[in-house]
Amino acid sequence: MNLPRKTLIDTNRSSVIDVIYYQSTFTKRWMVVDFKNGSSYLYNDVPFKTYRRLKKANKNGDSVGSLFHYIVKGAGYGYRKIVQNELIDSLKEGERVNG
Repeated sequence: MNLPRKTLIDTNRSSVIDVIYYQSTFTKRWMVVDFKNGSSYLYNDVPFKTYRRLKKANKNGDSVGSLFHYIVKGAGYGYRKIVQNELIDSLKEGERVNG
């Protein structure tokens, strides 16, 4: 059964990424990355297993930023820059984003 889930990673060891949020429903998946420079990006259709790899890297003290660049940016998921109010609206509406 594919239950909705919401979760986050507080990447306090990362010099680039502040927090990674993940949310999924029965038909949609989003990952939001807040960077230390204050910018936020919403990534569309990122599988939960990708989020788990980032979470494991954070727990093990590995470079979350490097892994993110490789498995998210390198995979070509659709994304767009957002502001916090847009984040809430986008997640509620299940908005698809384009890269």
